[in-house]
Order: sequence, then C-alpha cells, then structure tokens
Amino acid sequence: MSKFRTVFVAGTMQGATPGFAIRDQSYRDDIGDILRAYNPGIECFDPHQAMQSFIASIGMPLAVGYQKLAETAVVDEAELDSEVSLIREKFRELTAYAGKCDLLVAFLPGGVPSMGTAMEMYSAHCGGGVVASITDMRQNLAVLSTSEVIVPDLPAFESWLATKG
Repeated sequence: MSKFRTVFVAGTMQGATPGFAIRDQSYRDDIGDILRAYNPGIECFDPHQAMQSFIASIGMPLAVGYQKLAETAVVDEAELDSEVSLIREKFRELTAYAGKCDLLVAFLPGGVPSMGTAMEMYSAHCGGGVVASITDMRQNLAVLSTSEVIVPDLPAFESWLATKG
C-alpha cells in the first residue's frame, strides 16, 4: 500500500442522465477513508469535487449553454458556447490527471457503465498506474482491459488493499 501516493477516485457522476443531475457520490468518502486507514499520508483526488467547483465558478452561463445542447440536433464544436468549451477542457484535464496517479479506484456498482470513468481508467492504465475496479462488470471489455484487479464491493477492495502491504 505504501507504493501508492496519489489516488484518483473515479466513478459514475452523471452517467446517461441529462443536464447536471448527479448520482450519489458518498462512495468517494468511503473509498478515501479505506485508503487513509492503510496509508494516512495518501493523497486522494476527487474529480467530482474539482468539477463541481469548476461548474460553480462559471455559473448560469454554463447552465444556459448546456441546456442548449439538449435542444440542438447537430452539435458542432465550432458552434459551442465558450462556457461549454471550457467544461470540455476541464473534463479532458481531469481525465489526463488520472494518468499521473499511482492508483485509480473505479467505483461502478449495479452494472451502470460510465463513459467518463472508462476514459479515466484508460488514462491511468496508459500512464502506468494501477487500476482497481469495484464492480460486478467483470465481462465489460473496458473494465477487463484496463484493470489490474476487479472486486465486487468495498469490503473486497479493502481485503485487496491489505494484500498490498
């Protein structure tokens, strides 16, 4: 466990939900608590918190631009509102950061895939980090191809961590 200094805590935020609706994110604190129990000095990065702060800093103009996407038949990046272009860049920045962490923990419960999490997992895998997935999706090719370990739940994740000494 001491080989992990920086951890990217990935998981479904929006999923296929339109707009800014976000799924329950309490798992992020649970994962952080488990990791800190094994290594109190570990740095846990939460992309959800970073994205929420970013969205709040832009405010209403982003909400307006994002809503327009739902009403647009063909989305052309050259015609996006500047605020929407900014959130795209932030997403890419956060995804790239996943590739710089020692460990990425992907939380994907209930068979709910996440395109963002898949991108973060791939970034971490390509960056040489360890990808630990907490999911039942053992036959999902993105999960299988990028994960060093796939466990079904948080207790199994904690047991796996214990083996990393």
